[in-house]
Amino acid sequence: MSKPPPAPPPPREPGPLEKGGDRARSGHPSERTAADETAAAEAMKDVYYTTRFGALSSIRYLSKRRSFFDFLHAFSKAVAAILGGAAFFVLVGGKDVEMAKWAALAVAIVSALDVAFGFAERARKADRQDQRFAELAADLEALDPEDLDPKAVRNAAEKRLMIEKDDPTVLVALNIICHDEEAIAEGYGEEELHKMGWVQRQCAQILTMPWFKVEPLKPREQETASGT
Repeated sequence: MSKPPPAPPPPREPGPLEKGGDRARSGHPSERTAADETAAAEAMKDVYYTTRFGALSSIRYLSKRRSFFDFLHAFSKAVAAILGGAAFFVLVGGKDVEMAKWAALAVAIVSALDVAFGFAERARKADRQDQRFAELAADLEALDPEDLDPKAVRNAAEKRLMIEKDDPTVLVALNIICHDEEAIAEGYGEEELHKMGWVQRQCAQILTMPWFKVEPLKPREQETASGT
């Protein structure tokens, strides 16, 4: 079933001059000012929580990438050491020289892949990005959500964008996995989670399948109500 058309835009809010005229005509300037301050505070909270959630989700993403590349680097080193040792003992024993050649070739291939793809450097880069997001998250945790400093929140949001600018291409499926993990950790409902098959979940560190679509695990209540 296709999604219902988007709701019409809300009525245009009066500009500052119009608000000032309304306040002068209504004779209740304090009431209008309090409403404006409340709306601004709520908008600032949205920016705060969005930036905070994005930072924590990015920490999960980069931690997974660092662990993945560390594993590939360690695995390639282990394979090279085992095959290299096997080739050495075969040659020393003067037995199957042909087998030693194949083992040496495998060592060369594994080592070349490690260097070509830069597993170690990618792991270190993910670690540096992880540290930057961790510092950002720590700065946000130091703020009081009920008494936010607008300048501090805007600086945090700007800092997040600058960190993300240095990120390599993001794997969509892995990013969604991290988003859902953070949503579960913070107690969000199923409407904030996403569907993902077993195969895509297992391949998330390598690629996002061409047929993968970002779909919610459970429709939001307002969408369900409007659809019926």
